[in-house]
Amino acid sequence: MHATEFLSKNTAIPDIPVLVLYGTERYLKLEALKLIPGLEDDAEDVALTRRAGTDADLKSVCDELLTVSMFGDRRIVIIDDADDFVSQNRTSLEKYVANPSKTSLLVLDVKSWPKNTKLAKATDRIGLNLECGELKGAALVKWLIKTAADVHHKQIDRDAAALIVQLAGDSLGLLQQELDKLAALVGDAETITPEDVTRVVGGWRVETTWAMLDAVRDGEMSKALVCL
Repeated sequence: MHATEFLSKNTAIPDIPVLVLYGTERYLKLEALKLIPGLEDDAEDVALTRRAGTDADLKSVCDELLTVSMFGDRRIVIIDDADDFVSQNRTSLEKYVANPSKTSLLVLDVKSWPKNTKLAKATDRIGLNLECGELKGAALVKWLIKTAADVHHKQIDRDAAALIVQLAGDSLGLLQQELDKLAALVGDAETITPEDVTRVVGGWRVETTWAMLDAVRDGEMSKALVCL
């Protein structure tokens, strides 16, 4: 399941033993982590351990997962950049997933997660595999339109959404920030128009580009370089 679909339909990660976040879109991974109960609120009944994949060793990770927390009933172990960790410990991870701790959550943050592997199939059965890949083209525009409606209760058509992408790029985190600004700008208005987008999103880039071209035309190369 793609993370955008899951995030639009759920307010919390279910009570599962394994969560895999795969792909390169960091914004989606952070949004998914926010839905782990207690993690954002620093709940007293949650014990969190976070390790970089390059520094994590399987024995320590398993010890964390299988140890009863002194602070409550829930233990969370997050392995960031875990591709090498998974590759080096695949067989042992398969054994753990076959009989995981019922009071712990293992989170694997990876770039690649082939669906045809034994481990991926196992985590899909007992846990949750969320694709956090980049959105492009029509899928990205559709996400913008849906996010504007779901988060800000604003309508935005395809042309206006496509213009946001054209001016701001395809980073979901940055696009979310631009939508926040646009929603604040239009206030009580129900619709975000292309004119609103032109005024707010990347407006400084447009203005600076024109200033640069004017400087080139006038022979002021030092000014043009500053604008560039």
